[in-house]
Amino acid sequence: MFIAGILSVAGSLVVPFFQVRETRVSTGHGLSLALASPGFTAGLVVWAILAIWALATRRSPRGGARGVQRPKRAAPTLLDACAVAIGPLVMMALADGSTRIAGGLPLMARVSFGPGLWLALAGAWLCAMGNGRRVQPGLAARRTVSALALAASAGAGIVLAMSGAFSSLGMARELSSRAALVATAFAEHMAYAFLPTLLAAMIALPLGKASINKAWVEKPLFFTAAIAQTVPTLSLLGLLVLPLSALRTAVPALKAIGFSGTGWAPASIALFLYALLPLASTARAGFALVSPAAVEAATGLGMSGRQVFLKVELPLAAPALIAGFRTALAQNLGNAVLAGLIGGGGLGGVLFLGLAQAAPDLVYLGALPVAAAALAVDGSLSWAESVASRNAGQQRADELKEAVA
Repeated sequence: MFIAGILSVAGSLVVPFFQVRETRVSTGHGLSLALASPGFTAGLVVWAILAIWALATRRSPRGGARGVQRPKRAAPTLLDACAVAIGPLVMMALADGSTRIAGGLPLMARVSFGPGLWLALAGAWLCAMGNGRRVQPGLAARRTVSALALAASAGAGIVLAMSGAFSSLGMARELSSRAALVATAFAEHMAYAFLPTLLAAMIALPLGKASINKAWVEKPLFFTAAIAQTVPTLSLLGLLVLPLSALRTAVPALKAIGFSGTGWAPASIALFLYALLPLASTARAGFALVSPAAVEAATGLGMSGRQVFLKVELPLAAPALIAGFRTALAQNLGNAVLAGLIGGGGLGGVLFLGLAQAAPDLVYLGALPVAAAALAVDGSLSWAESVASRNAGQQRADELKEAVA
């Protein structure tokens, strides 16, 4: 919390919070939040003072039994309130400051994000994720505070965006002129990330399970996956151009679906190959942890092979399987950006267009949705992994009780 306070104050008072440019492609200059929005700057300073004070006084000076310090009730509550409030406060400061700056600029000028904004957001993130480490006794309480803080920040951002409070930002102006393009690119990007990963999971999971006892499955599977993983993404895309072009020429029917050496085909194949290793390795590790005694007991109860797999093996291996899918999907969300380099579309196309035009706001328009999607997917799958771990642990405990009985 102390570091978060320092980052928030530095972002608002010291480091430029905004970048102001005469045109969308000019260099521009930095502007602090203190000059753009004095009111919200004062609010951030007050927040930092309260947060640091609550952190400094979170324990009573008089110890309890055996000199153990007892936490004050007011300090934890104030720390929780500060953790939840900082994100929305930064969002409102961004909206107010950008509106005030844009009001005195010509139409061609642009107001963009400055490094101070990223420092303030880093402080908000530290508050949301690290605040629970101080006096809350349980993991559930810590996660509740973090979830509330993240939800408050996301909710404030969505409400402000829908109300038009961010319309003065350069990124919002870029979006207004390219809304259809960005929507299509986002849908393409999600398809690149999810579909190859799901297809790889359908192949890697059964092969990973089979590789536990079958060397003839294990060696070619992990050799192929490891080779694909070690080749850089751009190199792999380049290696696929000639064979896929030759395949398109040999099979004319592929032209009807847009199959060629560039575009969606090499991008999808590369993403499929990159997802194989994390999915296959975690599948092998997860199913290897399943106790043979549990499988024998389920078979002895008259379960079929399919029932044993669905009711015993899959629940016990689920935490590892979800962890592998989480890793593969997060990896593909980032790698899918490179599809834009070979005419595959997606948000990478928007990002590289911004780089070609030297337009930072257009770069943000391609990059920030990728980052937001990756964080949302990672958080959701992390929660699913925790639930699966608890269920698997409970199932193992029940099996142990039955064995003892």
